[in-house]
Amino acid sequence: MKRIVVCGGAGYIGQALVRRLVARGDAVTILSRGGQGLGLNPIRSTWNPYQLGEWTKVFDGVDTVVNLVGERAVGARLTDEHKRVIRDSRVLVTENIVRAFKEATQKPRLLLNVSGIGFYGDHPASERVDETSGPGTDFFARLCVEWEAASDGAGALGVRVVNPRMGIVFGRDGGALAVMAMPFKLFVGGQIGSGKQGISWIHMDDAISALLLCIDDPEMPQKVNVCSPNPASNAEVSSAIAKALHRPSWLRAPSIAIKTLFGEGADAILTGQYATPKVLQARGFQFKQPDVAEAVAASL
Repeated sequence: MKRIVVCGGAGYIGQALVRRLVARGDAVTILSRGGQGLGLNPIRSTWNPYQLGEWTKVFDGVDTVVNLVGERAVGARLTDEHKRVIRDSRVLVTENIVRAFKEATQKPRLLLNVSGIGFYGDHPASERVDETSGPGTDFFARLCVEWEAASDGAGALGVRVVNPRMGIVFGRDGGALAVMAMPFKLFVGGQIGSGKQGISWIHMDDAISALLLCIDDPEMPQKVNVCSPNPASNAEVSSAIAKALHRPSWLRAPSIAIKTLFGEGADAILTGQYATPKVLQARGFQFKQPDVAEAVAASL
């Protein structure tokens, strides 16, 4: 049994992770801003991740801290103010977690600080990227670089750090796929822009299993792509959604309309990368949902 704190454990991915951790017998504490519960497992504690406070004591002596905190970044207009909110929810929160570690009498053994596959920036289908590839230059790529760098402070304290670079998670009852599927449910779905932009995706079940492996494997490298071995184009994902919902997929959202609506935020929608999970595969990870059409159908 491990003692694990999940920061952001009330979120979409956090809830699924907490269920699996509790089911296997770990003692879990959820740090969230949504109120305090009385359950024994998981324990729910309130915190303000932007300010140090009493919540910092929860890290003392635990095995693992998982940080899943981050305001929604994709599908939003990137004003300077929203960029600040997005950055603070990732970089400042991570910095505060590391500051809290400094105060712990017995420091955690592992910080699992989840980053994003957007680290790599935009790449065409002819270029597969893996953990050895360098970062991109757009806002989201620079954000991931800064985000991961903030977690390195834990390493200086003797805490092992792993940065899972999470792809777009396909699962039931929410998440990115629910947003992507809505136009199709209204019979106005189709590819976005050229449809050639890559989507490095992963099914929720595989995403949680990969995070558990990151927690349990003491030899896991710091940088880990958490995505399917079969990245897909936007057109392929759109087609899979249409098929799963028995809807047409003939409309196309033109790039100019997306740029007008989201400004710089359109980059995350109109560009993408074809990432592969080289590290997970080297560690023997077995994907249960490697096919995009099957993963979408299972989720919808």
